[in-house]
Amino acid sequence: MGSKILTLFDIEFRRVQKIFFAVISLITLGNVGIFILGIYRVLEDVRVETGVAQQISVLKTNIGKHMFLELQLPNFIYYLSNLLMFLALIGCAFYCVLIWQRDFSSKSKTIYTFFMLPENRFIIFISKLITMLTLIYTIIFVQYFLWGIEAFIVSKYANIPIINMINSINNINAMEGITRLILMPIYPMEFLMIFIIGPIVAVTSIFTAVLMSKSIKKVGGIIGIASIVTLFIAYFVIIVDHKYSDCILRNNMIFYIVVFFLSIFVSYNLLKNKMYD
Repeated sequence: MGSKILTLFDIEFRRVQKIFFAVISLITLGNVGIFILGIYRVLEDVRVETGVAQQISVLKTNIGKHMFLELQLPNFIYYLSNLLMFLALIGCAFYCVLIWQRDFSSKSKTIYTFFMLPENRFIIFISKLITMLTLIYTIIFVQYFLWGIEAFIVSKYANIPIINMINSINNINAMEGITRLILMPIYPMEFLMIFIIGPIVAVTSIFTAVLMSKSIKKVGGIIGIASIVTLFIAYFVIIVDHKYSDCILRNNMIFYIVVFFLSIFVSYNLLKNKMYD
């Protein structure tokens, strides 16, 4: 079974590798652009303050360091790069639908042959899950890696301690509401729940909704969409207007466990049924 999953994963990854590298490239270029824009804002404000055009070396001066933190540039870079990553992850959510839809509309593909074998159907689910998680986790890893490089550059070049930048970012993470929802959490447990376990639950839920739409005639699509909307509302109710706490951690754990195993159970049984184009 393991070898079959790896074979299907290889097939899936070859089909998405162009998208994979395109997304990673866009995130990298976007972060570089955001970082340069942030530095440019510092240079412009120092120019306005002093009346003299400045070079990047001004970051080494006291006024340059002051402007960098006074303008909350760490927050500016952090917020925009989070927004960029958030949009990439939303794109992954849509692709979770397309990765199945493509197989239903392209019956000549090798993976469709596997799909026609009832005993092998669930390994297709697993291979697609691994493919999407590989893309999602790579996006998150690359974003953190780029933040590390940017923080290292500023720390070494401008001699601004990284802890000062983190403290500035912590202020924006303390915000409530919609703004907080699109920010990468700093607390390890919060990060684990949202960006490690969360994608597994989200992808399995979307996969289950797609399988519902293909297994139930006429109303399958409505049921699938309704299930996703219901889960989104339920999760939103759990986390909105709450700061990180043991209560949210407990609620998240319960929500994730119930949704994950329910999705797996439903998907496993749906894959035994006839699928409709």
